[in-house]
Amino acid sequence: MAERRTAEQSNPTPSRQEQKEVKKLSGKSYAGKSIMWMILRIVIVVLILGIAAVIGAMVGYGVIGDGKMMDVLDPSTWTHVFDIMNGTEE
Repeated sequence: MAERRTAEQSNPTPSRQEQKEVKKLSGKSYAGKSIMWMILRIVIVVLILGIAAVIGAMVGYGVIGDGKMMDVLDPSTWTHVFDIMNGTEE
């Protein structure tokens, strides 16, 4: 019996209650960490989509539309585009 106790004491496995107490003391729970990573992934995807949209507009305006690629970043270009879309300018 003494040998069994020393073996259990040298490699104890915490009970579920002990694991919950450790999680409470350690700060964030698994759900909190999971939500943080999910929000981070969404932000990264939105940034990648934004960059792809700008690059696509630059290629479309500069290569296909025979304009200057950097003119896509000029606000007057977008004002002109939206005026055409709204029918206020032809």
